[in-house]
Amino acid sequence: MAGHSEIPNSKTELVLIKSNPKLFSRILESCTISFLKSINVYEIRKNRYSNSWELSSSRDLLEGKISGLNINKTVHFATYFTGDEQEITFGFTLSTSLCNNFTWSKAEFEKNGIDTKGLKGKEGLLFANKQTVKRFLESTGSHKLYEDIYLNSSDRSQAYSTIDKTCSWILSKIAAIKMPNGLKITSIQKRYLPIENNRIKAETIFKPQRYFYSNSRNTKGFRFYDQMVEAYKPYSLEVFQTKRIQFGVICPSEYQGETEGFLKKLEQKLRSVFHFQNIAFSLHIIKGTNLINYQEVLYDESLLKSDLVYVIIS
Repeated sequence: MAGHSEIPNSKTELVLIKSNPKLFSRILESCTISFLKSINVYEIRKNRYSNSWELSSSRDLLEGKISGLNINKTVHFATYFTGDEQEITFGFTLSTSLCNNFTWSKAEFEKNGIDTKGLKGKEGLLFANKQTVKRFLESTGSHKLYEDIYLNSSDRSQAYSTIDKTCSWILSKIAAIKMPNGLKITSIQKRYLPIENNRIKAETIFKPQRYFYSNSRNTKGFRFYDQMVEAYKPYSLEVFQTKRIQFGVICPSEYQGETEGFLKKLEQKLRSVFHFQNIAFSLHIIKGTNLINYQEVLYDESLLKSDLVYVIIS
């Protein structure tokens, strides 16, 4: 047959689904993802830390209201199988999340007066992690607008709607998902997890209660924990407010300036957010970054008396 070639010494083997459900589940995953990639509707990538795929929409939920930042909906897709010797059920799970993405480069951050020191990134772009997003919002004065849109878009009803629409859309396209050896997906039943004996088992996991000084509650609706601590003070305020807290720091001379800047910001945060009043730093500058340079100061008396020691590596 034209265009057909065989691997030398190869042979065909019959693979039973019941004896190799994991293999078939992977085939189902591969074929479905190949189809989704072919229609070019989502930005698709594999999550490095799980067995799921991320299907991200290009639509910005902020609608351009905050220059430099987008919020995109992401649907998490993963296949699974369950059953016994008599029957095996194959399927896929869907869940949602909101993802922040910067449209500004690191250079544009700096051009707009945003300090980029200590922010992680790659190839001139900054990662949209919590630290960087928070600094961006504080610097641009767009925190309130962001919070309103983010909270509204992450509402449970919104998440359910996204999952339901995505599932219905996949159901309408099952005929286009090409499976090997003439296999076909003929139907898909929508189920809601967790399931027990084909019935929905409802479970509610509540958010943990945060405790603050004098049993204060988050009555102002702050989203970030450091905002809550700053406003309501730590639960253990009386224990640490007057206690002397000493930090030891071992720093190579080449990083002295940067480290001193970090320590100033750290002290400011400890005083303003955690309300620590009696703070001291014991800074030890070493000549190089070799192990022997660190060993020379490790047993210094002031370091041994410190409550916490920072060791600067690079």
